[in-house]
Amino acid sequence: MYEGYVTMYRGWERRGTIPHKRLRQVERHQAKVRLFLEQQQTVTLAADDCSFDQATRFLAWLTGPQHYPHERAVRHVRRLQRVLWWG
Repeated sequence: MYEGYVTMYRGWERRGTIPHKRLRQVERHQAKVRLFLEQQQTVTLAADDCSFDQATRFLAWLTGPQHYPHERAVRHVRRLQRVLWWG
């Protein structure tokens, strides 16, 4: 699902609708989510699979092992929420 979201952003970037910087942010976020899912031993993420508990674990993972400040970690969780709404 996330790959489709990134593909949509790549199309927008090619048409000049969004800046290249925004596409890189989306791709970096996708890499963080992929790393988290690998560590959780989850292959894919669907909107139905994401629960409040999993979002809380993602937040804890970002603030713990990834050493993100709380505000930045919350932004990552919100970005994930945006992708799930899109899906």
